[in-house]
Amino acid sequence: MRALANLLRRPREEREAGAAMITVLLMGALLTAFAVAAIGVTSSNLTSSTSDRQSASALSVSEGGIAQAIAYIRTEGVLKIKCSPNCNAANPWGESAEDGDAYPSKVVSLAPNERYNVWFETLQPMDSPKRRPGVYRIHSVGISEPGPGSRSIEVDVEVKPFDYPIGVFSTNLAVGGTPTVQYMSVFSTGCVSHRAFVDFGSNIDLVYGIPAAVHSSSNITTSNTCPGTSSNIHNATKRCNTTYPYDQDINGANPVPSPCFNLFAGPPAYPGTSLISSATQMGQMYDYNLSGLSDAQVDALKGIAIEQNNYFTNTTAIPTPISNGTSPLKNPVLFYDLKGAAVGGVVLLDDISQTLYGRPTSTFLDADSPSCAPKGGVVVIVKNGNVRLNSTVILQAAIFALGPAPNGNVTKSNGGAQLIGSIYAANQFDLTGTADIKIDDCYLENMPGPLLDINVKNFREDDR
Repeated sequence: MRALANLLRRPREEREAGAAMITVLLMGALLTAFAVAAIGVTSSNLTSSTSDRQSASALSVSEGGIAQAIAYIRTEGVLKIKCSPNCNAANPWGESAEDGDAYPSKVVSLAPNERYNVWFETLQPMDSPKRRPGVYRIHSVGISEPGPGSRSIEVDVEVKPFDYPIGVFSTNLAVGGTPTVQYMSVFSTGCVSHRAFVDFGSNIDLVYGIPAAVHSSSNITTSNTCPGTSSNIHNATKRCNTTYPYDQDINGANPVPSPCFNLFAGPPAYPGTSLISSATQMGQMYDYNLSGLSDAQVDALKGIAIEQNNYFTNTTAIPTPISNGTSPLKNPVLFYDLKGAAVGGVVLLDDISQTLYGRPTSTFLDADSPSCAPKGGVVVIVKNGNVRLNSTVILQAAIFALGPAPNGNVTKSNGGAQLIGSIYAANQFDLTGTADIKIDDCYLENMPGPLLDINVKNFREDDR
């Protein structure tokens, strides 16, 4: 008060100068306060922006982990993850996200400050392919540092083979010699000759859970002439053939008479009919695509072959890494799209490495056998040409000779060719000789990844 009184006693000019000074000081204080507040807001916004960027980056990284896991199934199949969450060291993808666990998740670094942890959880293992698909949950945690930013994603994937005939399929099947077909069936939309020469060994078809047999939407005959007449296994007076009680063709009956009816107690009880009235009905009855592979599936396999440098337009020899046993690919796709002078050519499979992609048919392997896991399988696609299995072949493969006619043939299986897998011949399969063709549990649960249909379901974020 005394200072104010003294100020008031001063001359007017002095009083105005003092007031101006106070005003300047007050404005300076206000501006300082505003600047401090602005700096605080800017710092908060920068922190928030950095956090948002890290969060978005972590989400992108986490999605990369999901994509990598799906790519693993497409190449490797599902054998090694079927035991999750109790695989222990057998599962290369680990058991959980915790790095300190005995079997932690697979960790992949994408950049110095970005990584994802990803692992599988088996909800339902893939069983016999046509009966129960596998369902697997993929967990992925994306991490972006510093911070860190972390986002967790889960997706469920349903896995089952493409709907091609898992067995021996051809439009026409010519049989001769003493071939054996074990643990799977023969399907044909045309005439099957020399039925007595096909030896199933009283085995069960592992895909369908019924006795292995011949199924044709045309005739099955015991002669070498197609179509047969008196040599047909079924005719107007013989709808049940006790020698071939499980075979079905266009001359059968629905329902099949006794003693064939439900001769196999099952489950499932079989057969209820010996009649297949059309190719369409046969495809529906056994749940497969008459074309073998859809156009989209063929295109997808072609893309995989191109990526692997295994796409050819002529009958070039088997690529060196696949023939000399140095290929890193577990399930390579060899795609022969024959063009020009190569149309109608024959692709020979002799040179495929038996060390990498072959095992003898003499031993039935369970999926849990240590001998099962290391082996991969080759997928062979031939368009506008044909395939030959020579006597030296020992191979695990799915073979598709897609035609169109007059191509799409599997020519003579000379000598003792051994194949674990399936054959699809759009035109004709000349099954003469002593070939041995089979599948077993190891093959069914270790199906080539490129032939698996993967449907992604139930995408969700755990931390949202």
